[in-house]
Amino acid sequence: MSRAPDELAPLVCAGCSLRGQEVDLDLPPFCLARGETLAVLLPGAGQVDDAGRCLLGLRPPPAGRIALFGEDPARLGEERLLELRRRLAWAPGTPQFLATVAVRENVAIPLRDRRALRERETAERVEQLLRRLGVEIPPAALPHQLDAPRRYLAGVARAVLTEPELLVVGEAPFPLPAPALEQVSSLLDSIRAAASSSLLLLCFRELHLRAKAANIVHVAAAPQPDWVA
Repeated sequence: MSRAPDELAPLVCAGCSLRGQEVDLDLPPFCLARGETLAVLLPGAGQVDDAGRCLLGLRPPPAGRIALFGEDPARLGEERLLELRRRLAWAPGTPQFLATVAVRENVAIPLRDRRALRERETAERVEQLLRRLGVEIPPAALPHQLDAPRRYLAGVARAVLTEPELLVVGEAPFPLPAPALEQVSSLLDSIRAAASSSLLLLCFRELHLRAKAANIVHVAAAPQPDWVA
């Protein structure tokens, strides 16, 4: 018996509306297959994190449908939703951290939650990935003590560390320094080549498309009413 596409794919967007005070656009239907890299090219930086929240079921869209691993997040109970979210990870364009917890500890939280590792091994994995991304973060540094590029890279590290089945990466709302951009692009390229995760890139300047997305979904801004000058 053949299975429906959303039973085979980590993410299916059957078309979603993102409409609110700051966002006014519609996502077209698309499907992210297992092991595939797909990019969604948005009109501007302001839509990146909103689209991520919608696609990961963190915020229900006003209209349309999302299926994660064949299930609608809006219809799941808390326990089943937690199980589902442990299969994915999100690196938003503007990551949030626990303000009073050291950045390295923030990065390690999802890894501790999903894997039974010794403390030393957890710390080593955090260190290795931060080094690969070329970011130096002192052990005791708090989130407010880092500049925006380093906070962004720490958010990418936090997501990648868990080796999720579905990895969603949002483009930073500011230009990354060239070396940091190359490090992120190289990391995404290695994930794509290994096909170890299905990779969704939410972009607005096409920078992360260096990861050689198999497909690109172009999202147009909603048309302005005739009366808008």
